[in-house]
Amino acid sequence: MRFQQLKEILEHLIDSREALGQLYRRMEHQADSPRAKMLLEYMVIHEKEVTEKLTAYLDEAPIKVLDTWFENVQGEDFVALCQQTALPATMTEQDILGKALDLENRLLDLLHAALEVAPTQDVKSAIESLLQAERVRQQRFVHSTMRMDDM
Repeated sequence: MRFQQLKEILEHLIDSREALGQLYRRMEHQADSPRAKMLLEYMVIHEKEVTEKLTAYLDEAPIKVLDTWFENVQGEDFVALCQQTALPATMTEQDILGKALDLENRLLDLLHAALEVAPTQDVKSAIESLLQAERVRQQRFVHSTMRMDDM
């Protein structure tokens, strides 16, 4: 997929987060382990919250920033990737966490690619803020899942 404006990148991130939520819901129904099901249920809720935050950001960000044009920012068809992703019913919490981090890092890579070609300082600042928020969110997510593992 090729993106031309920042708002298209954000819309893609929102669609991707929704697809992640659907993936985790599907995996929750397939998982054998009650602990894996509990983790996946948490992840579904988590993705809904992230989607809501991204949607709010898209609604509140300055039009000038959102309408900024980029050259050559490309990403993969993340929704299709989520639809094709599967883990066996015997999945462990570590399997789930590993897959989730791999998928999330792919989304962060898209933001990094956009940052590298951002045409103005305002757009760079907006993308850097998004990246920072995503990194913090990912760290909290990992810590939360590790605490679940201690239960």
